[in-house]
Amino acid sequence: MNRLNPRAMRMRRLNPCGKHHACIRYHYGRAQQPFRQQKSYQLGFKYSSSGFRSFHNGRDGEEAFEVLGVRAKGSRYGVHKDMEQRKKYIMRRIDAFRKQLESPDHVLIGATRARSEYGLTRKHLSKLTPVRKSEGSELVEELYWLPDIVALSRAISDEQVIIDRFRHYLESGRQERYRRSKIYGMNQMEKGQVSTWVGHLWYSRKDNEPSGADVVWIAIKQNLAICVVKLGVAGYTGSSAVFADAMHSVADVINAMYRYIGINLATRDPDYRHPYGYNRLRYVFTDRSSLILLGIGGILPLIHGIKSITEPPQLTSPLAMGLLFTVVGVLETPALIRSYNALRVRAQRARRSLLFYLWEGNDMINITTFAECGLGVIAAGVGVASSFQYWLTGETIYDSYASVFMASTVVLGSALLLSKNAKALVGETLPVEDVEYLIFKLEEDDVVDSVHDVKTEVLGLDTVRFKAEIEFNAEAITRKIMNLYEIPSDESKQLFDDVSLLNTEVEVEDWVMKNNAMYQTALSSELQRIENIVKSHLAEAHFKNFYIDLELW
Repeated sequence: MNRLNPRAMRMRRLNPCGKHHACIRYHYGRAQQPFRQQKSYQLGFKYSSSGFRSFHNGRDGEEAFEVLGVRAKGSRYGVHKDMEQRKKYIMRRIDAFRKQLESPDHVLIGATRARSEYGLTRKHLSKLTPVRKSEGSELVEELYWLPDIVALSRAISDEQVIIDRFRHYLESGRQERYRRSKIYGMNQMEKGQVSTWVGHLWYSRKDNEPSGADVVWIAIKQNLAICVVKLGVAGYTGSSAVFADAMHSVADVINAMYRYIGINLATRDPDYRHPYGYNRLRYVFTDRSSLILLGIGGILPLIHGIKSITEPPQLTSPLAMGLLFTVVGVLETPALIRSYNALRVRAQRARRSLLFYLWEGNDMINITTFAECGLGVIAAGVGVASSFQYWLTGETIYDSYASVFMASTVVLGSALLLSKNAKALVGETLPVEDVEYLIFKLEEDDVVDSVHDVKTEVLGLDTVRFKAEIEFNAEAITRKIMNLYEIPSDESKQLFDDVSLLNTEVEVEDWVMKNNAMYQTALSSELQRIENIVKSHLAEAHFKNFYIDLELW
């Protein structure tokens, strides 16, 4: 016996006779023969010339219909409140389906719908030529004209068989799964491909290029060793300046480890819960690390430094203090240079100066690391100067002043980072110049009349969202479809001949519908082409992930 998944086993339990009917195999795509050759169908229904009929325990269609209630998460009847509403919905769909069989609209449907609703196989569809297979560089489902699908289906089966097959499709619950598959990420969830948070704590995907991770990792290794030495020297010498710098290093170690986890979590792929990805986690973790820096590296040593002014400590070794600050400055410099180079590259890609990018850029990981390393180098220089002054004069007040200055710079830097992170978390637009250039490029296109209500938002380091309403030039699109750029021409003569052959109202109506369908298809293609223009410009600005929403104005 074939192994069944849980849903098929549940369907089998609902069957009073306990037999494994061919309908279950057909439902899961294991039967390839035409519909008439199936011996038995969904939950005890057989096919006859009058359609489906029940043959178990004298069940009529209504009772058997009750058995077919599809159980979905949170509701027995999927999107419907009760069975009565579901039955009415199915009746409406069947009536509309019957009308389409009699007079199909000139619309495009996908291969999945053609197979599910009209019972066609891939072999059947291979006889038709798909209208559109791909959009841009992404492969999408083949699309077919509905009149061709209906004609092919009617050539294979009679009308009642097609309608009964469609009823079977609605009652089986496959439509609910097809509807759910249109939600971004639901296929990943059903296949168990949604990754967990724990798996990304210390692991970062290589193909996502987590910018800033190498800089943060260097900072972790350096600050961890420096922190231990600073705490030892602070305890030995009693220096407030060394204590302030040690607290700064403690905060740096905690922050670096915290931000490294944040970088790895931010590289997770988008899923059904977060379809726009996890890039903003970079800002969340950076914001919290700034609070840690403010408290441990700023406020705590600031209070200690102010207290040391009123109650001067006893210092033991200015030489050890000066030597420590010199070594710290030397060790902090490589991380500062590395973060500086990373920011300079990002600023060049954004076509901005480094100072402007530090103030307006969105690479908060590298900006925060650069700020912390810069504050560390400044603190080392101030520490060397205070140690030298203490060695010359023997006044401990210089050490206290240095402690207050170091803590104050950390407090100021943390406040600026918190303010910048708040803006990034709320969401900022692309630079006005870039948006203005995009509008110029779009309105320069032949088929675009004007662009309205443009909104952009930077969702992460390499992710951006672009929304706009496009007013298309209908005449330009129509000329493009029919190649009517000159009159008279061969194309215009062909159009005149086609119109001249129309003799009845039905023929006129059919001709109008066909041309409207062609225009709708062309409009979809033009929307895709305009979207590719936007993508190419954003790619030049070194964005990798695009969420583009274009609407008709």
